[in-house]
Amino acid sequence: MVQEFTAKRTLVRLAVLEAPRALVRRDGADIGCAVESVVLDDLLVLRPGEQVPADAVLVDCRGLEVDESLLTGEAVPVAVAPGRALMSGSTIVAGTGLARVTGVGAASYAARITTEARRFSLVDSELRRSIGRVIRWISLGLVPLSVLVVNGQMQAAGGWPTALSSGAWREATITAVASINAMVPAGLVFMTSVALAVGAARLARQRVLIHELAAVEGLARVDVLCIDKTGTLTEGSFALDRLDAVNGAPAGWQQALAWFAADPAANTTALAIGAGVPAVRSGSAPPEATVAFSSRHRWSGAQFAGGGLHGSWVLGGADVVLGPAGRDSGVVAEAAAIAASGSRTLILAHSRRPLPRTGGTTAPTLPADLRPVAMAVLRERVRPDAAETIRYFGEEGVRVIVISGDDPGTVLAVAREVRLPAASSGVDARSLPEDPAALAGVLRTGNVFGRVSPDQKKAMVLALQSLGHTVAMTGDGINDALALKHADLGIAMGSGAPATRAVANLVLLDGGFAGSWRRAGR
Repeated sequence: MVQEFTAKRTLVRLAVLEAPRALVRRDGADIGCAVESVVLDDLLVLRPGEQVPADAVLVDCRGLEVDESLLTGEAVPVAVAPGRALMSGSTIVAGTGLARVTGVGAASYAARITTEARRFSLVDSELRRSIGRVIRWISLGLVPLSVLVVNGQMQAAGGWPTALSSGAWREATITAVASINAMVPAGLVFMTSVALAVGAARLARQRVLIHELAAVEGLARVDVLCIDKTGTLTEGSFALDRLDAVNGAPAGWQQALAWFAADPAANTTALAIGAGVPAVRSGSAPPEATVAFSSRHRWSGAQFAGGGLHGSWVLGGADVVLGPAGRDSGVVAEAAAIAASGSRTLILAHSRRPLPRTGGTTAPTLPADLRPVAMAVLRERVRPDAAETIRYFGEEGVRVIVISGDDPGTVLAVAREVRLPAASSGVDARSLPEDPAALAGVLRTGNVFGRVSPDQKKAMVLALQSLGHTVAMTGDGINDALALKHADLGIAMGSGAPATRAVANLVLLDGGFAGSWRRAGR
């Protein structure tokens, strides 16, 4: 009772939004206030690192990028423009902006997810149901048995009239009650709870937190495991796959890439490229001019005066850096084909022309006569033990299904890298049927799904359950909360959102999906 009360209290205190205060502009002044004090038509002041406290529509922005991974599962930050709707729970990654509030409290997106996640329910336990059936049938059988035992004791005392007149009925009643009491399986529930408690203690030593004892039993019954990609199979960062130089590339291109990686303003993709090129030589001349990366122009650049780096170097997407004129070279088409397979590509281009000088408020322009020098192919960094864990599930007879908000091609590439069985194609969830029976038919064979919304994740869990499966769901974002809530066993990462950890039955405290799950399963 105490354990179930504690779980319910945790859900009641569930808070999707982690930001304790919001910054709003009222009467021309920026003031801080509690999230609960934000009202409709307030102007939210958005800054990097802060969470959007309410649903809003963007009014004005400068280079604003939003991370919606906790809500949608999409790992890549999104560049937004005025007029775009922002959901509560999103995080500002870069830039600044103003947004007008359109939904607060129960009307906001995060609150709607929270409302359903707050509904308290016990873990679906076959063991608990079986014990309940045993006790129910024993209780029904005790009624006639009690009559027979009491009558037998009275007859042994000389019959009902003699026992009642002599007072022997007292001893006969005590003996009958003792006999009936022995028929009640008083130790059954106790010993079951002890066994589950021992299992929970063993899991705790493996850094796995159990919110409800019955969840221990669920580990033995799961036959389908639905997992998210970002934060579960992958580490949420990029790694360099390969560097391909274009024919006729000028000398020094690797040193140019090294400079982009060593730049203090380097983004995560530039840092990943730096792992595959030699470090910047000490004593190298600094660039004469630079252009920092921004989501507005989607490229970064540097201009050098002499040495092997003479000229302008630009790093960015092929379609942006080369533009329409470069499409005939085949590099843009090749980059698009690689991107379709789930990888990210960046093009390093060179020009002998200087970087155009622009003012502080003017968007920078590319130098003329840019020629492609090298292509960098990056892939999401997969957890080193993910493939071994997928293999372990196969040996245990557990089917693994990847459900992600990312692009289907990206999800499929990761699934193939971890050698997920039957990962032949990725399904775009936007094409999935809404009918539960039809959805269940798709899930009989499909193992990789992308662009899955939070509601679809829940629907997919319910569809798998309708096929007779015992379903476990893992996740770390708010977008996973509803699916975790309705799964037979919800598993959250310790580094995940508070809402996800609160609704889950198990929490992997070290955030390591692979090691923690294998230890827990054993």
